[in-house]
Amino acid sequence: METGSADESSALYKVFNIGNGQPINFLDFVQPLESALGIKAKKNFMPMQAGDVYQTFADIDDLFNVTGYKPKMSVEQGVNNFVDWYREFYG
Repeated sequence: METGSADESSALYKVFNIGNGQPINFLDFVQPLESALGIKAKKNFMPMQAGDVYQTFADIDDLFNVTGYKPKMSVEQGVNNFVDWYREFYG
């Protein structure tokens, strides 16, 4: 069964991939997490494994085209906000 684009869908709702629209190195995500949590991650660097993705990022074009919204928050600020929320919500 072939499906059309999301714009041609008759679905009542739409799911968007939200990020900052820029690729980042994985360690550039881990470092702010370490800082926000106040702990160092135990890193075990291994060769790429089957199923590993070399590079990915959130393509935010659909979000912008439908809503006009373009995220401006840095990864560091987003990680800090998430850690603050998590600690408050889960104690």
